[in-house]
Amino acid sequence: MEKTQHEFQLLSLQAYTMESPHVQDDGDAGYFTVIRTFTPLKLAIGSQHYEVPGDKLVFIRPTKTIRMLSVEDSRGFVVSFTSSFYERSGSDSYILNSALYYDKEKALQVAGTGDTETDFRRMINNRLERCPDKHTNLYAAVAHACVEYLLLEGLLWLQLEPATISNRAFSPNRTVNTFLILVNQHCQQHTDVAYYAQQLHIAPRKLSDLCYQILGKSAKRVITDIVLTAALHCIRNSDLSISEIAYEMGFAEESNFRRFVKKHTGRIPSAFRNELDLHHRTNKLTEKTNPAGEQRCMMVNHLMTKGA
Repeated sequence: MEKTQHEFQLLSLQAYTMESPHVQDDGDAGYFTVIRTFTPLKLAIGSQHYEVPGDKLVFIRPTKTIRMLSVEDSRGFVVSFTSSFYERSGSDSYILNSALYYDKEKALQVAGTGDTETDFRRMINNRLERCPDKHTNLYAAVAHACVEYLLLEGLLWLQLEPATISNRAFSPNRTVNTFLILVNQHCQQHTDVAYYAQQLHIAPRKLSDLCYQILGKSAKRVITDIVLTAALHCIRNSDLSISEIAYEMGFAEESNFRRFVKKHTGRIPSAFRNELDLHHRTNKLTEKTNPAGEQRCMMVNHLMTKGA
C-alpha cells in the first residue's frame, strides 16, 4: 500500500495551493479532482476562470491545470486521486468514466450536496484520521470509500447515468483497438494522448497503462509510431516534396518534421527518398545494359508457363 499516499490525497484549499502536489500539465499527472467548497471559491482551469458558490462539489478530470485563486478567505478541501487507485471493479470504471468527469461541453462539473460541512468532516476527515498509517490496506479501503461517497453524491445530485459510454463491460482490448483507429484517423491533427483519452472517456494514464498491457508500449509511443509510418510511406510513395509532406502530416515547420524523422530513424527524410531514387536508377541502368538477359528471363517465364 505504499503507493496510496501518492495516488490519493486530501488537502485543505490553502494546503493545496501552497503544496500544489497535483498541478497538472498535459495529463502527465493523471489526477482526478474533487473540490468540496464550504464558502465561495475562485479557481482557474487552464486559461478559464470560474467562480464556484459555497457548499458545492466540483469535479475536474485529468489533463486540466488547476489553480486556486484568492483562497485566503475560502474554506474547503481538495481530494485528488488516480484512476489506478480508484478503479477496482467494472462499476468503478463506469462511475469514473461518466459525464461527471467526461462531459465534452464542460471543463468541470459543479454539483450541489445535501451534506453540511460537519457531515463532510465526519464522513471524510474523521474517517481518514482514524487510519494514521497510510501504508495499510485499511487506509486504502477507507480512502476508496471516501472517494466513492463523493462521486455518488455528485452523480445523484446531477442525475447522471454512471455508464454514459456503453452498458457493455469495460474491455481493454476494445478500448485499445478504438484508440488505434482514432489515431490513424486523426494523427495529422492530434498527436497528444490527452485528446484521444478524452474521446475514449478515459484518463490519459489509464490509456497508456492499457497500451503497455496489450501492445507493450505507451500511448504516446503508439501515436509516434503511426505518425512515423505514415510519414515514411508518403516519402517513399508520393511525389510530394519533403516540405509538403511535413505540412500534410501536421508539422508547422519542415525543420520540425526533419528532426522528428531523424530522432526516430537516425536518418533525415531526404535519405529515404534518395534511397528510393537510387533503386529506380539502378533498375533502369540494368534494363539498358542487359536487354538480352531480360529477354532470356521473359523466354524462361514463357516456357515455364507453357509447360505448366
